[in-house]
Amino acid sequence: MNVLVINGSPKGRDSVTYQTIRFLQKKFPKDAFEVIHAGEDIEVLEQDMSGVCEAVERADMLLFAYPVYTFMAPAGLHRFISALKAQDIDMKGKYATQITASSHFYDVTAQRYIEDNCRDMGLKALGGFYEETKDLLDKVGRLQIITYWNYIKHIIDKETLTCREIRPEAADQYTDNYNDNDEGDDKLSYDKLSDDKLNNDKLSDDKLNNDKLSDDKLNNDKLSNDKKGGVRRNKNSKYSVVIVTDCSRDNIRLRRMIIDFRRLLPYESHVINLQNYDLGEGCANCHACMPDAYEEDADDFEAFIYRKLERADSIVYAFTIKDHSMGVPFKSFDERRFCDRYIDALSGKPTAYIVDGELSREENLKFILEARSQIGKSFTAGVATNEGVGADTMEGCADKLAYALEHRIRFNENFYGAGAKALLRSSDTVIMMKLFNRLMRQPFVSEKVEYKITDAINELYEKVIDGKSL
Repeated sequence: MNVLVINGSPKGRDSVTYQTIRFLQKKFPKDAFEVIHAGEDIEVLEQDMSGVCEAVERADMLLFAYPVYTFMAPAGLHRFISALKAQDIDMKGKYATQITASSHFYDVTAQRYIEDNCRDMGLKALGGFYEETKDLLDKVGRLQIITYWNYIKHIIDKETLTCREIRPEAADQYTDNYNDNDEGDDKLSYDKLSDDKLNNDKLSDDKLNNDKLSDDKLNNDKLSNDKKGGVRRNKNSKYSVVIVTDCSRDNIRLRRMIIDFRRLLPYESHVINLQNYDLGEGCANCHACMPDAYEEDADDFEAFIYRKLERADSIVYAFTIKDHSMGVPFKSFDERRFCDRYIDALSGKPTAYIVDGELSREENLKFILEARSQIGKSFTAGVATNEGVGADTMEGCADKLAYALEHRIRFNENFYGAGAKALLRSSDTVIMMKLFNRLMRQPFVSEKVEYKITDAINELYEKVIDGKSL
């Protein structure tokens, strides 16, 4: 069997998932494994996907191997999947499976994200393997990995598929019109952009604006006053609401939705566009985000969190559904903010979502949106979409968010939050990582031992792969 491995870890050849692939290669020499380090080489691959296309055509099965970062696959793998879906490749009839490495913190939503995108491409998505980071160093864990691969081979050989029914292509599922037949004052339309602008009047083709936001103002709002009243008209300054988006110039529907939400909200609001910030490539597992105090030369993300969002009383996230997710910019944002001090900075703030797309068809994404709020102890006041059915209206969402601010609503966590935190507290791997991160906060330590630790861990894996006892 020809297996194309998509290694989604930003650590590439030093990743736990890649060591698992090497272990499978050793145990199953009759299977041909070809590896693409999508997470590590994404910048190069995005420029030229021809080699990837050829590798996909040769493969009988795609094996996605990656760590779980903030509920889903790493940002680099998100980018790779978007690039792969943009290619003209016939993948119908090929199989797909996956191996995730984690402490089981929302690994089920990560695997569902991959499954949904595989079905979009016509792949037959098989069950995946939920690996713990220490499995390869444990005899029982190694046996489970071998059993998993034999099971996958059996399914393919016998055609006893356990995958869900392949869904139709979803690329054209969204329309450009919303409430086309309703033109009254009580209905909002998102099919045409008015003369109002979401932020600055001067917009580039690929960014909402090119200027970095100043420390004094989150944006330079120049929206006009129309029949419903401008977004800055008679606004109460008691509470400050920040709207985080990755809206592009040509995303007319989402821009119109943000404009109308701001108009309906009784409190001041400010827009922050992720496209204006250098968030890097998401989490690279480099521990650079871990120091207790940020430095004067902090990057855009550091300033973004502490100078913008921490001061806000509420945060609203506005996005267009892309590849069954919030999109790559939000994935990079989530990965960068997902450590204790960033989570604490945003904890307890009422949250709302403005979603462009058919969220009702995205069960996994709805699960993730609630989990994001629960982990951050944030009350979700509303989720407004442009579906028109089964979702909050823009008026309702704005009203509920205002009420949550005025009454300081903060309820107990449900299982999504409490269960996840209990898992993190009890996981030996997570405890060791926290101790390691504390150690790496010391500059004199990180400079001397970081690469030595990586080499030492890789030596352990080499012994396992070579069949030597630990």
